[in-house]
Amino acid sequence: MDPFQEKVVLLVIDKGLLAIAGGLVAFIAARALERYRRQQSVVLELGKLRAQAFTRLLGAISAYALHIDEFLAVAHKIDIKHPSVEKHTQATMAAASTLREIALKEGALIDRETGELINEFLTAAHPPSVERINAGPFSESELKERQARIRALRERLRRYLPPLPIPD
Repeated sequence: MDPFQEKVVLLVIDKGLLAIAGGLVAFIAARALERYRRQQSVVLELGKLRAQAFTRLLGAISAYALHIDEFLAVAHKIDIKHPSVEKHTQATMAAASTLREIALKEGALIDRETGELINEFLTAAHPPSVERINAGPFSESELKERQARIRALRERLRRYLPPLPIPD
C-alpha cells in the first residue's frame, strides 16, 4: 500500500472513530435527557395530585370552620339544650367526620408540616367539651378568641396553596 492510501485509510478510521464517539455521546445525552424528562413528569403529576388533595382538604376545613362558627354563635346566645344547638352540633360533627375521612384519604400526598398544621387546626376548631358546654354560654371574649384562632389557622393553611397563574 502506498503512503497516500495509508493516509486515506487512517483518515477514514479516524473519522469513523470520531463518528462512533460522537454517536455514543449523543446517545448517552439523549438517554439522560429522557430520564430527566420522565422524572420531571412524575414530579409535575405528583405536584398536581398534592395540590388537588390539599384543595379538597382546604374545602373540608372551610366547611368545618363554618359549622364551628355557627355552633359557637348559637351556643353563645341561647341555652345549650335548645334544639337549634343540637342541630348545629350534629352538623359540626358531620363536617368533622367528612374532614377526617378526607384527611385520612389524602394524607399520603400531604407533607408532615402541613399535616401538623391541620392537626393544630382540628384541635383549635374542635367543638367544646361537654363539661364546657354544660357550664353555660360562651363569654364574648371566649367566643372571639376561639374564632380568631380558627381564622388564623385557616389563613396559615391557605398560604400553602400555590399561587394562581396570572391570566394572559
